[in-house]
Amino acid sequence: MIAQPNVQNLESNRSALYTVVEQEGQFDASTQHQMYVLGKKPESALGANMHLTAGQHIHFVARIRELIETHIDDERYGIDQLCRDAGASRSQIHNKLKKWTGLSTTFFIRSIKLQRAKYLLVQTDLSITQVAFEVGFRDPSYFTRVFDESFGTCPKNFRKRWQHTHSMAQSLS
Repeated sequence: MIAQPNVQNLESNRSALYTVVEQEGQFDASTQHQMYVLGKKPESALGANMHLTAGQHIHFVARIRELIETHIDDERYGIDQLCRDAGASRSQIHNKLKKWTGLSTTFFIRSIKLQRAKYLLVQTDLSITQVAFEVGFRDPSYFTRVFDESFGTCPKNFRKRWQHTHSMAQSLS
């Protein structure tokens, strides 16, 4: 005789991430996704009810973002490990990220890594290769190509442009 699983025990074993997002709402992901990727709360023009629902979205996306940032320098940390750490299935994470950020899981992870790379490029003197390794890319040329596709400039030119703009701003003040 096969024992039936105790539903109450299954409920208690689910991660907080899974239970918080069970009650899904709707909002326009195309206009809000960048704020979630960057970890900012949206300025809600959609009303108080939408703000409460968006809070659940923010919690989910923030938790996924936190897991990615915790392992950002690990080149082996991918979707499968993210799913294990989040306590959710691959399809659950993909569907929710796609709905709430407009990005697939792969592109969401990549966007977090590239935002961190931008920060490292302007705040440190690390080489481009070192920045690539710091954000979990094992191939610096692939990192440069992805960075260029995402921001329209290679990391080296991005850093030069930022330094030029920053030095001009300092000389004006």
